[in-house]
Amino acid sequence: MENFRDKKTGRFKKGEHPFSFKGGFTSKRGYVFTYCPEHPFATGRKIYVMEHRLVMEKHIGRYLTSKEQVHHKNKNRADNRIENLHLCKNDAEHKKLHRKEYKFKKKCSWCRKVKSLKHFQLKKGRPYSWCYACIYQKTKNKPWVLNRFIKKTQVV
Repeated sequence: MENFRDKKTGRFKKGEHPFSFKGGFTSKRGYVFTYCPEHPFATGRKIYVMEHRLVMEKHIGRYLTSKEQVHHKNKNRADNRIENLHLCKNDAEHKKLHRKEYKFKKKCSWCRKVKSLKHFQLKKGRPYSWCYACIYQKTKNKPWVLNRFIKKTQVV
């Protein structure tokens, strides 16, 4: 078996990889990065490119500009099939796609689940950032705090 590490520094030699190297990695946010040092927009020590950008570039036959963004239709960042990708010309168009998806839904800022608006209390005409379930969990032993969140209905 070849020794890929430099004897002085212990780092891998330039262009050499251990047998376990698969050509890329998956980030904490779920994006797949591919080893591609010759790409003009490579990031991360200038050797990795997001795989969905490579797939879209191959499909359209040119490099993407820095303003163009690739949208995952099924929201799975690791699913980089061309049927699942949509090219947006800028950030505004990409945000518009996400607003359409969440028109009657909201993401709870505590549990991070997307729920319909009926699960949120309206505060000055807008839905509150926590859903009712999270408000209850966060304040179940503090009734004086719960009164601020949930309006009491008067029974006559």
